[in-house]
Amino acid sequence: MKILCDRVALLEAVSVVSSVVPSKTTKPILQNVLLRADGEGISLFATDLEMAAKVRLDSVKVSKEGTVLLPGKETVALLRELSDPTVTLESSDLRCRIESGGGSFVLLGEDPEQFPAETVVGAGKRLEMPSSVFHRMIQETMFAAAREETRYAINGVLVDSGAGCVRLVATDGRRLAISYENMETEEDVQFKAVVPLRALSTLARALSDSNKDQIALDVGEKQVVFTTGQTQLVSQLLDTRFPDYEGVMPKSADTTVDIQKSVLESALRRAAILC
Repeated sequence: MKILCDRVALLEAVSVVSSVVPSKTTKPILQNVLLRADGEGISLFATDLEMAAKVRLDSVKVSKEGTVLLPGKETVALLRELSDPTVTLESSDLRCRIESGGGSFVLLGEDPEQFPAETVVGAGKRLEMPSSVFHRMIQETMFAAAREETRYAINGVLVDSGAGCVRLVATDGRRLAISYENMETEEDVQFKAVVPLRALSTLARALSDSNKDQIALDVGEKQVVFTTGQTQLVSQLLDTRFPDYEGVMPKSADTTVDIQKSVLESALRRAAILC
């Protein structure tokens, strides 16, 4: 395999997929990123067997097709330190040579044939919305999810779709965060799925508020696939029943206060210094 591509684009792609690479595992091969080059470009794939990420890059010059396993952590660190705008990757006999700016580096990999295959998710519910909107909803709810692994039922974020509205709900038992977006679609897509917190954290790093692409959610019986642009993230769903969040929402309030968000945020930040 031999390719020539933009260093920054490759760094961004490797950074996204390597975010699912486990730091500790009983299967060391999972700490690698699978790079596959074909006639149309390259694809990068990584998995920890519970979550998988894939990024496609088409603006790549492929001189020779092939497949190679790259150590995820070392590849990201190396690409970050290089300064030349382009980088060349050439592999043979489980070794990958990276050349850029007069420097040459050899990374030792493993047999690509031993790497887990990509997950195929069966047909299910499909929802599409602007990725910038979904990114905002993640940021507005993710902080409230329980971090303790023992609290399995609320160790994720509920995606609740139906009645022309999509809601993201998270709670740790003491606080509750809800973010919603009204959808203008011909078909009312209805489903409830609890997505692991780690999966949404990984997805949030791949999205941005300025992203103009759509994001598609394909929800199967036990898995969910997020697809936006050339990036795809597959995650297991939490097999649990999320608490009835609507039942704890106050139906009315004795006092209502309207205040500018920036004013309240500034006051809270100053007061929090002494907490």
